[in-house]
Amino acid sequence: MATRKSHLLTLVPSSVRGSASIRSRSLIGLKLREWVNDMTETLISRNKLAFVDGTLPRSAAGSADRRYAWDRCDATVKGLLKMAMSREVRNSVRTATTARAIRLDL
Repeated sequence: MATRKSHLLTLVPSSVRGSASIRSRSLIGLKLREWVNDMTETLISRNKLAFVDGTLPRSAAGSADRRYAWDRCDATVKGLLKMAMSREVRNSVRTATTARAIRLDL
C-alpha cells in the first residue's frame, strides 16, 4: 500500500495540464451534481481523488518529506477545484485549508 500512497503524492505535468478545459465547465454553468461528477472524473484521471474524498489524510503521509509532498499535491487539487468555480463560489471557499474541506463545504 505504501507504493500507492507514494504514487498519489507524485505531481507530474498531467496533474495540472488541461486546466483550461476544466475552467470552461465551471460550477456556475453546471448543476452541482454534474460539476461533482466532472471533477471526480478529472481527479481520478490525475490520480488525486484521494485528496478530496478523504482516503488519504495528511496524517497518513508519514515523514516530513511526505507531508510536504502531500501539501504540494493538495494545493494543486485545491487550485484545480477553484479554477472550475465561478468567482462567487471560489470566494466562499477561499479559506478552506484542504481540498477535502472545499468539497465538504460545497
